Amino acid sequence: MNDSNIVFSPNLGRSDVDGGTRVVTIQLLGDGVMEKLADLLGAIRSADERGEALGRSNPVPVTQGWVPFVDDWLDRHTAEEEPDVEMRRLLAGAIEGAYPPSDVFPWDRVVWVGRADEFQPHKSLGARRWLEIFGLGHFLFDSRVWGHWFVALEYPVADTALAARPCVLEAGANEWHFPTPASRPAQQGGKTVVLGEARTAGMSPMTEFVHLNRRVDPRDIVAVSRYVSGALVAKEVELEAARNRHRATVF
Repeated sequence: MNDSNIVFSPNLGRSDVDGGTRVVTIQLLGDGVMEKLADLLGAIRSADERGEALGRSNPVPVTQGWVPFVDDWLDRHTAEEEPDVEMRRLLAGAIEGAYPPSDVFPWDRVVWVGRADEFQPHKSLGARRWLEIFGLGHFLFDSRVWGHWFVALEYPVADTALAARPCVLEAGANEWHFPTPASRPAQQGGKTVVLGEARTAGMSPMTEFVHLNRRVDPRDIVAVSRYVSGALVAKEVELEAARNRHRATVF
């Protein structure tokens, strides 16, 4: 991370952003997570069917054909509802379990986040709006994730080891990122490239930061939602329009 953009790091004595500031990140529940969730739900279902205690059941892991009953389970925890304690516990376990078995947690992953207070009006509108307002075009226009599930995770900046305003060093060749001018104070964060219906409705970009990876706590999970694509303009047309509007917004 570019040192001039670091805004929070207790180890470096940096606290330009209050540690109590709550942030949100959106994550795709990929095949690995879904398979782990199927294992956990399959174990519970098998135990219930046998009338055995969970600790004594020994079900065959369900890693194939997970879609129907896992989707049914997630359908009960859509973005319009507050996830319950058990749902959070199981989903957090599946997310953690999707990492390869290792004593070394993959800390080198950079996580992109927005401010929770800015996300709140969009929370109940579902995954498509989340992708639009966060500028996640690599998901929004990828037909391979249409119909897949996303989770919104929320936690305070103080739960991270180091946070920064994103720049091209973090974005790399990501065409959906547009850097914020260096003249803006780093603690104001970057600004997302708003896409789709959120853009045409004139919604403001979200403030964005990046931080080093952290383990998922069940309390982080605030919403889950399935992405339904709907009507989208051509990727090239949307990219040009979104970047033009972003440039006009931040300069």
